[in-house]
Amino acid sequence: MSFQSPAMLWLFGPLGAAILALYLLRMRRQEIKIPASFLWPNQTEEVRANSLFQRLRFNWLLVLQLLIAALVCVALARPQFKQKGMLGTTTVIVIDASASMRATDVSPSRFENAKQMATEAIANAGVGDQIAILTAANTPQVASPLSNDSQAHRSALAQLKPTDTEGDMGEALRLAAALISGIDGARILVLSDGCFTKISEFSPGKAAVVYKKIGTRQENLAIQSLGATKSPRGTEVYCGVKNFGLNEAQTEVAIYADNKLIHAQKLKVPSLNSAGIRCLAPAGTMILRAESSASDLLDADNRLTTAVTPTASLRVLLVSRADPFLERALLLDPRVSLDTSKELPLGEGKGKPSQYDLIVFDGIQAVPVESRGVLSFGSGKGRIQTPQADEVTSHPITSGIGLENLFIDSAKQLELPTEATVLASSNNQPLLAIAEAPQRRVWVGFEPMNSDFPLQVGFPIFIANVLDFVGAGAQSGEIVTQTGRSMTYRTTQALKLESPNRPSIKLEPTEGLVTVSGLPDAGEYKLGDQRLTVNLRSDTESDIAPKTDISFGQATVKATQTPYRLADFWRMLALLALAVLAFEWWFYARKS
Repeated sequence: MSFQSPAMLWLFGPLGAAILALYLLRMRRQEIKIPASFLWPNQTEEVRANSLFQRLRFNWLLVLQLLIAALVCVALARPQFKQKGMLGTTTVIVIDASASMRATDVSPSRFENAKQMATEAIANAGVGDQIAILTAANTPQVASPLSNDSQAHRSALAQLKPTDTEGDMGEALRLAAALISGIDGARILVLSDGCFTKISEFSPGKAAVVYKKIGTRQENLAIQSLGATKSPRGTEVYCGVKNFGLNEAQTEVAIYADNKLIHAQKLKVPSLNSAGIRCLAPAGTMILRAESSASDLLDADNRLTTAVTPTASLRVLLVSRADPFLERALLLDPRVSLDTSKELPLGEGKGKPSQYDLIVFDGIQAVPVESRGVLSFGSGKGRIQTPQADEVTSHPITSGIGLENLFIDSAKQLELPTEATVLASSNNQPLLAIAEAPQRRVWVGFEPMNSDFPLQVGFPIFIANVLDFVGAGAQSGEIVTQTGRSMTYRTTQALKLESPNRPSIKLEPTEGLVTVSGLPDAGEYKLGDQRLTVNLRSDTESDIAPKTDISFGQATVKATQTPYRLADFWRMLALLALAVLAFEWWFYARKS
């Protein structure tokens, strides 16, 4: 047993002394002369009480009053004792909803096991316990806000579903800490297998973090890579499979080209290692798919689809010091596979065949490259102070972006070739220009971070326009993307999104774009007439070995099998003190 306010126990000393003093001090009464004391035999005891420093005699009233004082002091000290239970008086339950939680080593799955634990914990919570429920997937969500409504919490738990995305446990914990970090005795309960990246920049404040590990085994095979290269023999396909288990595993891998089986091969994969196969695909293949027959613990990573032709995907290189707005706008397009660098890689440049469809220079001086397209921001000489777009030409690149309303702090003087076409200018100084030959190029005179362009609705529309210009119809054909990624689709009509595991939803366009925020499940989707294939590609999620501890900052929290909570019982002591007080009053009245 422990006490929250042990200093209150010292209060019994002066309180008990005061009670004793009442029994020792002389009683001051009016003197009355009487003829004989034997006429008042019941008053002889009162005569003894009038003597100062009289000898203390046993008295039940004294015992009862000291007992009441002791019970009050102990209750004020807030005694606590340990009892089994995962929740505190104020708790945020964080349930891992990432792909690894779909592993089936515990029945029916790790995620359902976590939901069952949370349900049992809520059923055993105290009447006044405050609880909130969060899910940690690619974007943390508050499933049930902080309250003592157990019925609402159970309803929210029943509606939760796992995803095939990477989990952002760090952001989920920071959200949990924001709710309760200033509350004494608060608790953050993490129900997870620990399969997430190390957490940084997190402090629980006054809250304690409790980690309940879910999962027992790690047998899992994942198709880790799939691609194609041109060779003298034709289109050569390579596929890599990784074994995350502790024992050698065997599987059969089937390769499909545009949904037609072209190769099947049995493969032995050593423990914690990779193995691969190669084959040839027919000429003109657009989409490759690999499937593993392994009966392992996680199904979502047993299939992988990739686009072979540039009409189905765009590989983009962003050369920038740091611009999260531009990076996010590029990733909104499902065709984009993005790499970032602070300088142009050695393998890129004039005379060197580029592996990228589009190279974006952001605040970096653009140099000649052999990619299919180039987009440059703020690449030029001189300086134009606070330019204002006053002449904007109607063109698919400028459609829907509203250049006239932008605030631009400064821009560079663009040096354009003769084949360039100026689409926007300020005082006859070009701000936006394009060229279609010999390669598709787009010049923007200012950096996004030197303007309010990234804060405008037109910014992602502009990036989509550029990608359409460079891709030249890349949105036709099947789109291949990853779980958890948001995407935009150009349309003026509402579209229905059909998911493999969830109800269909209707999406309304905004400014000519439909935005899909985070595709949660691996598999095939349909957005209007467009087919989407979504992959799980994450070693963090495929490595389903349950972790015995989680780390954040410099702290490490070990998994606990039987969590304990400190339960208060001062209310019971306070009620007992009232009961003794009532009995003491009855005893005194009866004696009088």
